[in-house]
Amino acid sequence: DGLAGIPARSGRIVRPLLPFRRAELRDWLRGRGLSWVEDPTNEDVRRLRARVRHGLLPALRGPAPGIDDALVDLSAAVRQARDRLDVWEAAWLDERASVVEDALALPREALLAEPPASRGRLVRLAAERLGVARSRIGRACVGEVLAALERSVAGSVVPLPGDLEAAAGRDRLVVRRKGLARADDGA
Repeated sequence: DGLAGIPARSGRIVRPLLPFRRAELRDWLRGRGLSWVEDPTNEDVRRLRARVRHGLLPALRGPAPGIDDALVDLSAAVRQARDRLDVWEAAWLDERASVVEDALALPREALLAEPPASRGRLVRLAAERLGVARSRIGRACVGEVLAALERSVAGSVVPLPGDLEAAAGRDRLVVRRKGLARADDGA
């Protein structure tokens, strides 16, 4: 998802200037006698994005002068793929997940039949449907959930952000609010 770049829309935040390069925007503003405000964190090389912008990218431009355009194209392609995955994942959950109170039960065998990356995205989407942003469910957390799912040990519970947990059982993985354990949830 990170390769897709910054989203043009994120909740109430809209970024209409993303299609334009910084130099283009500065030239346009200068041509009209307008000033702008720089975000000081863009120059702070303690931040990874600033190190990439000021160290890695300039080093790549020498041997790969088209790197900027290639990265823009890559980002657009990944965004398209991610958008299609989002639709597929939503349909997967709609067709296969059972909804009970504040819980989603995902069938174990169907989930295990998907590629590992898709399994993680489905776990994140299940959490999102329960009110926790996908971005809050980190790679290590997803790894723990998938390991518990693969072990198929009834009663394996992995805590998730936002007061959620994932309970792996013989037949299903239940993503639920903490404290909603039930004897019949298959976990």
